[in-house]
Amino acid sequence: MVLGEFADLDARAVTRRTTARVAQTGEEVAIRTADQLAVHGVLESGTVVSAHYRGGLSRGTNFLWEINGTEGDIQITGPTGHLQVGPIALRGASGENSELAELLLPAAYELPALADARTGPAYAVGHAYAGIREDLDQSTHRIADFTHAHRRRQLFDRIEHAARRN
Repeated sequence: MVLGEFADLDARAVTRRTTARVAQTGEEVAIRTADQLAVHGVLESGTVVSAHYRGGLSRGTNFLWEINGTEGDIQITGPTGHLQVGPIALRGASGENSELAELLLPAAYELPALADARTGPAYAVGHAYAGIREDLDQSTHRIADFTHAHRRRQLFDRIEHAARRN
């Protein structure tokens, strides 16, 4: 969504953990879905993509996204495995800068009414609701809609099909 659509992709879906413990009861249950998903390919723009999603949390960086471009680099990290539900750190460098430095989010992206929830999932939900309201008020299309959901579903189908081939 951010960098464009895949022109070509390949995928692997692997189950590394075969059981999980239910936190409330301590019961061990079987895992029947992949907990590791590797996708790589080329976007319509010619950009090469390599993505790895894993289940669970690690002791290291749980969310890491690097975008390396011809004019600079951006790195997004977060303590949860999901960009949508936790705080993020944004770092970048361009031009003569050889090391990444913290990038501050523009004030327009802040929601003062939700400042107390800045590090939790409610902040992301509030941001989505504010964006939906803006889209409705201004007839824009910044926030994902059903057309977006359909395109993502088609991508997931392609990934699933590629993983089954392998």
